[in-house]
Amino acid sequence: MADTTSKHRARTWIVRILIGICLVVAAAAALYLGRAGYKTYSTYKQQETALAKLDMTATGSNQELKGSKSNIDLQNQQLKVIAAVVIPKIKVTLPVFSTDTNAALDIGAGLMSTKSPVGGVPSHTVLAGHTGKYEPLFDNVPQLRRGDPIYLRLASGKTLEYKVTSKTTRSPRDDTDLQIEPGKDLLTLYTCYPYPQLTHRMHVHAKRVAYDGRFAVAKPWFAWIFDHAALLGSVLAAALVVLLTWIHSKRKEEKRD
Repeated sequence: MADTTSKHRARTWIVRILIGICLVVAAAAALYLGRAGYKTYSTYKQQETALAKLDMTATGSNQELKGSKSNIDLQNQQLKVIAAVVIPKIKVTLPVFSTDTNAALDIGAGLMSTKSPVGGVPSHTVLAGHTGKYEPLFDNVPQLRRGDPIYLRLASGKTLEYKVTSKTTRSPRDDTDLQIEPGKDLLTLYTCYPYPQLTHRMHVHAKRVAYDGRFAVAKPWFAWIFDHAALLGSVLAAALVVLLTWIHSKRKEEKRD
């Protein structure tokens, strides 16, 4: 009988330890979501605001951007949204601004001012994006491989598709592979590399191909979590009540033993 009681208590303590570990992990996850996660979500909502205004800003009328719930006032920063870039391989959808200023790159991609406009023959569209921020911008661009598609949705509603052809690592001042080439419609994604040193620049080159009709906005997993925060909070609260009730009943059983 004593041996059985001892085993029962050992199992109970193991369960308690596992529960404690789960609570610590949950607390760490909550801390992340409360700090870095919320900042990421905030940036995502700003990107949504910018993308929703794509048609309007491209025609020069961005008055409605004023007073949006974005932390960055797109109107005052004079940020004009000219396109959306979608990279399915790394689940990225970003607004493309007509400038590569810090204000633009804090929430999206920016057209490098020395390069040509988006699309056309000949043209070389160069989009700059940050690496190493809280929010996922161009951090995973180095993962792209030959043949991966990149889509540009223009204000007109037209979608351009490019496929990755090569990657190069250059010094910050080396733009020899960013020039326009006769008869070609090219796209390059430009970001700091490698992380966390960020001493060089990664150039991911792509060429225009026939559009395959598969353009789709990628919604990150953390956006779903914050969009359903109230529901998830209720579920977790209910689970905690059930857990505490179970622990209380186990303690009563131990006292009777």
